[in-house]
Amino acid sequence: MRITRILDTVFETKVGWNPSTGAIKPVHIANGLFRALTHRQYNTEDVVSFAVPGKKGEPPMRDRTFEAMVLKTEDPRLKAFAAPGLEVRFERLREAVRGVLAADKAVFPSASNSALTLTCQQMISADDMDKHVGEFMAALLRGPEDDGLGALARLLLAQMDTGDGVNVPRDPISFLAWPLLSQEPKHLERDDGRPMLFENKALAPFAKHLIAASDALAAHEEAQGNRLATLQRGVQFVCLAVIAHAQALAAKGKLEKRNPLLLVTSAPKGSRLAIASERSLLRFYEAFEDWLGLELGERIRKGQPVATVKDAKHPSPAQKAPDSLNRNSVRAWLRTFADAKGNAPDADLIESRMSLFEGALAEYGKDNVPDVLGAAAAACYFEEYSGGGPRPFLQGIGKQVGLIFPQAQGRSQEKRIKPSVQTLDVLVKSCTPIGRSVPFDEFLHNMWHRFGIVVQGELDGASAHDQLLEVGIDVSPTDLKENREAIIEHLVEIGLARRYPDNVAYVGRFDA
Repeated sequence: MRITRILDTVFETKVGWNPSTGAIKPVHIANGLFRALTHRQYNTEDVVSFAVPGKKGEPPMRDRTFEAMVLKTEDPRLKAFAAPGLEVRFERLREAVRGVLAADKAVFPSASNSALTLTCQQMISADDMDKHVGEFMAALLRGPEDDGLGALARLLLAQMDTGDGVNVPRDPISFLAWPLLSQEPKHLERDDGRPMLFENKALAPFAKHLIAASDALAAHEEAQGNRLATLQRGVQFVCLAVIAHAQALAAKGKLEKRNPLLLVTSAPKGSRLAIASERSLLRFYEAFEDWLGLELGERIRKGQPVATVKDAKHPSPAQKAPDSLNRNSVRAWLRTFADAKGNAPDADLIESRMSLFEGALAEYGKDNVPDVLGAAAAACYFEEYSGGGPRPFLQGIGKQVGLIFPQAQGRSQEKRIKPSVQTLDVLVKSCTPIGRSVPFDEFLHNMWHRFGIVVQGELDGASAHDQLLEVGIDVSPTDLKENREAIIEHLVEIGLARRYPDNVAYVGRFDA
């Protein structure tokens, strides 16, 4: 078994989604979410073939050239371009469709591996790049009842509905692609099971807060009439919920013990606030990774294999872990796992794995055999899974959805919690009631309980300063106070807050 598969069963049984790729994008999650909500997917071959002539940087595929698609076709949708002089217009239209439907660069020559910019249910494809996030969050949005349907789920389903497929599309993007979209859905088996979030009693408080957030967002979205904006914000909310869920898991449901994410707005790179926010993000990643290692250790404690996945190319089972921390036994056990490419580990890799074992031994002690082995094996996974694993997955979602800054790719490793205006809008709508603004401290209280984000102030009987200090982040109360004022000012500037006499601030959508 490859080292990159050893956490798959933990992901499946304890997390509910598989954070195994750093290439995740919100459009993938949107595709999985709407597929799970509608229990439908469509054949998107026609629109993908039109939008993507071939692989990037290569000539068009034979069946996707202008000659093949227009001059040699009897398809009335494309035959109209056969008139002299229309080839340029045809190619411009293809470019326009590609620019809109492949804006997130998740559309490829293969339709089954492509996730379109979703504006209607006819664009839902078979692409499974969301790694079960869509299924998990769709079940969450349905609510704890077996036959339930939460407010946000109802709203999103209503926005995705296009009736019988004959009606004119309700937005310009769907209208642009409509002639190329299949109207015949593939009906998927309905999954009436509840997500693990509701089965895990320890996470009941978090589930309650998350449902309250989704209900608040739904109420705001119902009051405005832009369906595309509602679909976008619904997906943004789900992405934020994934990060908050990982936080809650790492704290075993004890929300007051979560690693807080410090939100900043005007802190320049290298400033004390920026560094504190960066460290809060790193502590969050580390806490989630530590929890995964302990969950792997729990499987070892119960005598279970670290993973039960089927690996056709490397079918050897995950060998039973040793009963002791004898270094020769541990070395032999770690040697049974192939590297990320499926090759037998060489001597240098084994020594690297043993070094990680020594680190786990120093952290958990010689009397905690399962925890040490689980932590060591998980550390090998994190070290060797280049471009994949929980940290790249969560950071990828956070950057793409506009929570983590800077969003652009590059050499900079310093990432902090600095939401875009659009993401702040989702946070405000998810933490305030419709038609009524709330005191800034109440907004902070809701943002902490629902998303694990702090700014400044008293939360769960401790100040944000003390919560950050608890996880090794020492930022002065003065800096946090300045951060609070900067965030209030930013919210006022973008129309999400107002100041009143005596420096009192209220947060909410004042135009609702």
